[in-house]
Amino acid sequence: MDLDRFPVAFAWTLDCCELGEVVWQTFNAAAVEARVQGVSAPPMSAKGVLVNPVLVLHDLVAQLDRREAPGHTEGTEGFVWVTGVEANPSTATLHANIRDHDLTRFDERKRLVLGAAERVRTLHPGARVEVTIMDTYANIADSLTETNRTAVDLMFTAMERLGITPKPTAMRGGTDGSWLSQHGVLTPNSFTGAHNFHSAAEFLPLPSLEQSHAMVLELISLVAQGRDLGQHCEKSMAQHPAAPDWADGTDPSPTDRRRRGGLSRPARAAAGRRLRVPAGRRGWGELPSTVAREAAGIDLAPGRVPADFLRAEVDGQVVGRVSIRHALNDFLRTIDGHIGYAVGPDFRRHGCATEILRQSVTRLNALGVDRVLVTCDDDNIASARTIERCGGVLENIWQPSTDPGNEPVKPKRRYWIG
Repeated sequence: MDLDRFPVAFAWTLDCCELGEVVWQTFNAAAVEARVQGVSAPPMSAKGVLVNPVLVLHDLVAQLDRREAPGHTEGTEGFVWVTGVEANPSTATLHANIRDHDLTRFDERKRLVLGAAERVRTLHPGARVEVTIMDTYANIADSLTETNRTAVDLMFTAMERLGITPKPTAMRGGTDGSWLSQHGVLTPNSFTGAHNFHSAAEFLPLPSLEQSHAMVLELISLVAQGRDLGQHCEKSMAQHPAAPDWADGTDPSPTDRRRRGGLSRPARAAAGRRLRVPAGRRGWGELPSTVAREAAGIDLAPGRVPADFLRAEVDGQVVGRVSIRHALNDFLRTIDGHIGYAVGPDFRRHGCATEILRQSVTRLNALGVDRVLVTCDDDNIASARTIERCGGVLENIWQPSTDPGNEPVKPKRRYWIG
């Protein structure tokens, strides 16, 4: 395919997959062809001369671990799969597939096949054994970066708008998007709604097909409206302090009030979408010094940890704020985690929360924090999806009766990123 005739930033494929499945992880794939040239001889004079290529290939297959074949693996486990043999008295050819989601293990399987061929050459010095391994497609995930993941994020946004529950899936196969992604056009796969793919029992429920159609239209709409993350929500978390609260007229949680030193309900900002310091609190002139000292860990109040407090902007307009805690104490490890963020009501469902969280994780990684704890209320579906979109893996759901300050709190979903 001439990609110069397909000048796009990203693409999607529609292939297989049940309702809600999102695929940006596929196998790395290679095709193996092993050719054996034996020595043919009539039975009357075959002793010491005949080299049966079929038996040579038999010994090659015997070198492979049968437990690492498709019938014994699942999920992201890889395999070597012998798919065919062609033979006659003089020559024999074996075809096999190598598959693995992990690139390192994928290369190890290639070396395993080449090593097996080398041992067979030693067993059958009279045979000529040639092995060719050709890569056929790659894992989409290996092409995914912080700067090109718009196509994946838009799929989650579209599903949220349509009320479809996302089901991120590591596909045990590949798509045309695997090849396109490998060649510079990130191409995740959206569902068709079908079941039992590539089988005699394959079927596609009509309601799932309708949802697949709606998904395509929603993705087109998002891009047409300029709401992809590369245009609509390119944010810079300003390297200057924000006010302590998002002034949207909502109460901070009991845990937030305690962490901030008992701050009360903030007054609603006049415009409804900006940060401010309510009357009676410290003025802006004192904040830079205070926040800078907290970030540096200087003169911290009891129970506090070094933290950045930043605001997020889009085209100079404040859309949210974030607290990035450089370390965890017992309270943060149990309930609030490394990152606490909020997005103004007018800017929700535009990918802002995802970008704020992603940049916050990057900031912590730069500080040497490799595993980042992010939490949300168990019933906050939107926040849970945001965290999962950024790679969060659920560890558990904390079930308290009361929090450490004896104030009732909701169960918390605890995710680790990294």
